[in-house]
Amino acid sequence: MPINTSHQGNDPMGAPTTHHGMLENCPAPECQDRVIEQREAWGVYCPHGQRIVERDPNLTDPAGDSVGRLVDPWPCTVDGCTLEAFEQHEQARENEYWDSLMSEVHL
Repeated sequence: MPINTSHQGNDPMGAPTTHHGMLENCPAPECQDRVIEQREAWGVYCPHGQRIVERDPNLTDPAGDSVGRLVDPWPCTVDGCTLEAFEQHEQARENEYWDSLMSEVHL
């Protein structure tokens, strides 16, 4: 069964309207601009807004999706913002997530 998708856009006169189909497949220029913006913003950002993982132009995963690579050299110059600190923070968030799932299982 096909999935019915739609997104908001403009008609040729500029009035807001609903476009049918996925944003990536829409021929409307403003929709293609949004797709380009989303692709350019792809990545992981530090808490200070610097992109620390970017799209690797030479690699994709088996499904054809983008694969990330660390930005080298480290782009953030804020004191204490290092790869190690970021990894510790992300590991703590992941541990909290798994702990919350396990607490739901072991009531």
